[in-house]
Amino acid sequence: MPDLPKKLSEVTSNKPKKAKTLNQTFKQDTAKIDESPQKVSGKTNIITSISSQKRPGRYNIFIDESYAFAVDEQVLIDFMLTKGMAVNPELQEKIQKADNAQKAYQAALHYLSYQLRSEKEIYDYLIDKEYQDHADRVIDKLREMKLLDDQAYAESFVRTKAAVNYHGPVEIRRNLYRKGVAESLIDQALLSEYSEEMRLENAQRLADKQVKKNKNRSNRESQQRIRQFLLQKGFANDTITEVFEELDFEKDDDDEREALIKQGEKAWRRYSKFDLFNCKQKTYANLYQKGFPGDMISQFISEKESEWNE
Repeated sequence: MPDLPKKLSEVTSNKPKKAKTLNQTFKQDTAKIDESPQKVSGKTNIITSISSQKRPGRYNIFIDESYAFAVDEQVLIDFMLTKGMAVNPELQEKIQKADNAQKAYQAALHYLSYQLRSEKEIYDYLIDKEYQDHADRVIDKLREMKLLDDQAYAESFVRTKAAVNYHGPVEIRRNLYRKGVAESLIDQALLSEYSEEMRLENAQRLADKQVKKNKNRSNRESQQRIRQFLLQKGFANDTITEVFEELDFEKDDDDEREALIKQGEKAWRRYSKFDLFNCKQKTYANLYQKGFPGDMISQFISEKESEWNE
């Protein structure tokens, strides 16, 4: 006959234990465990606690009651990390690699949140942030989600630079090429978003402003400066020539003389440190290079020479 328990307290009760509430379970999971019902010598590689960080979407993982690593919420879900789960070193390495990949993805999303980007811009950004191991995969994912599209990017870039900055097609092409957009996509974007009419309008608008800025220069110098300005803005020679046909560069003699006097006074002051002969020679050369007529320059210098001798 088996031995009977001597005390009632030795009898195991079959009464079911009262279930914990969801709130109690959450508190236990998110709080760091200071006491354990059964201390086990050595490491067990068991998740003993999971707590949220102040940063939204980030969680701290505690193994054997010590902080082990942090993960993104998506990684937490993907690996189904829960309290009581065993995490050996190999699994932990996989989890942390996945978390680093998720960090790279989140960094790319943050970079995209300010404006559209080309694939090369995203790639260079991830390399700069030392996510080179995940750059290609992140770009593939963004492309699949329609968040990265070089064709759409090129079209948007052309529209903005043409309508807001009045850049010419050559400059726009140059900038898109630097951003890694394929030539074929650039061609297509310029063709669909930047008409010949708009190119002429933009070049005309910029040229009109430059005519006013160069009113104190000779006709020849004004044309040279405006042509160079439009080339720098990215307009083709054919477009510039067509615009020049509509511009009024001609000045009457009074306007031309007024412009010469303004430029001549500056030159005369600059060279007045020399003797009279050299001052005259240098002033004449300066004004001639600026495109003023020789007879008008000679008249100006003659007047300045008279003042010199007074």
